Amino acid sequence: MTQLEDGNPAKDGLNAQSKAHPARRRGWSMLSAVLIIVALLLAPVAILAGYAKSQLTSTDTFVSTLAPLAGDPAVQQVVSKAVAETVKADLNLEANVAEVFAGLDQLPLPPRSAAGLAGLEGPVVLGLNSLVTTAADELVASHQFAQLWEQTLRITHTQLTATLSGDPAALAQVGADGSLRLQLQPIVAAVKDLLIAQGVGFARFIPDVERSIVIVDSGAFGQLSVLYGLVVRLGTWLPWLSLALMVAGVLMAQRRRRALRSTATGLALAMLALAGVIAIGRGVAAATLPQGVLTRAAVLAGYDAVLAPARGMVIAVGCLAVGVVIVAWLAGSGRSARLIRDTTTSLAVRVRSQGERYGLTTGRAGTWLDRHHRLLLVAIAVCASAVILLIRPLSAGLVIGVGAAALVLLLALEIARRPEPHYETPEPHDETEEQT
Repeated sequence: MTQLEDGNPAKDGLNAQSKAHPARRRGWSMLSAVLIIVALLLAPVAILAGYAKSQLTSTDTFVSTLAPLAGDPAVQQVVSKAVAETVKADLNLEANVAEVFAGLDQLPLPPRSAAGLAGLEGPVVLGLNSLVTTAADELVASHQFAQLWEQTLRITHTQLTATLSGDPAALAQVGADGSLRLQLQPIVAAVKDLLIAQGVGFARFIPDVERSIVIVDSGAFGQLSVLYGLVVRLGTWLPWLSLALMVAGVLMAQRRRRALRSTATGLALAMLALAGVIAIGRGVAAATLPQGVLTRAAVLAGYDAVLAPARGMVIAVGCLAVGVVIVAWLAGSGRSARLIRDTTTSLAVRVRSQGERYGLTTGRAGTWLDRHHRLLLVAIAVCASAVILLIRPLSAGLVIGVGAAALVLLLALEIARRPEPHYETPEPHDETEEQT
């Protein structure tokens, strides 16, 4: 009786161990799911952080991003108007012209000359104002402005960190009201030189003082600078952390292929959501522009130029995720996936056999390709992914072209490889049976 009550100790240990395994598997599955979810939540932030870091650490990247704005008509119009108004305010044309005509009145002129001279004061002011406006328009439409704009961007890049921290020595400054201001001094100086070259003596009185226009109004930039600085600091390691969490989550999953497909699907959806946020931000940026300073067209042009690299990165990662989903599905055990694989293999075998019939064979190279088949598949996938991730600007045509080229290479590899023949080992010959 005692034996029956106590039971078999070995059997009880096996039962406890078998009960522990499902619990352990559930624990690993939950941890895998948590890692993948956290990685997908970090992915959009990692994309923006990596973009911000690339813009702040590479002068050439920063200049190439914003330099095209010099040729945008909306931006040219805003800059020209702001520069012309600044020059007119510095010259104070009405007061200076009035002072000149007052001095002329003191001269002993005939009555008719004095009367005619008094009538010229208004047209002279209008003419000088028109001359200043024309000079500003000519400057922003010339190649000189493009060069000046690029030089300004290079200077701005080195001082952007100081701008975000509120350094008053920076070219793009944060005002006392929390607004972001872009200095016009280099462009005003260029207009001054142009007016002097055209014989406008008044231009010599334009003072070398700092003038600026508001880019982002109120305290919005002050809040954005804090967040932006944080994202830039995270830009070095956050993308790698997100990638490491994804890889760890997939490796810890019980069904890795299914986990890989789910992770890639989630990443594609995350990139789609980030693209939606960027699109919504475009409308918000246009709606919150400073009244009377920037036009809607100029704000949208600037927004598109600044976020074009980020948008390209989002498209690249999204396309890469969709490609992983397709590859994982094709490698699965589903009926459709098996049918596609069998059809491709059958087609490759037919083409290979037809070529060998006409004396076309890859020989030892084909045997080597077959031996390293899996490694070459991975290499093709990695190269295609690298092209999509690194080439800029990225377009839908480029993504489709890279995908088509990868498929052609895969099909060519399947046709070119020559599997080694497998011979069945003959059964041992039994002489006793033969004699019998």
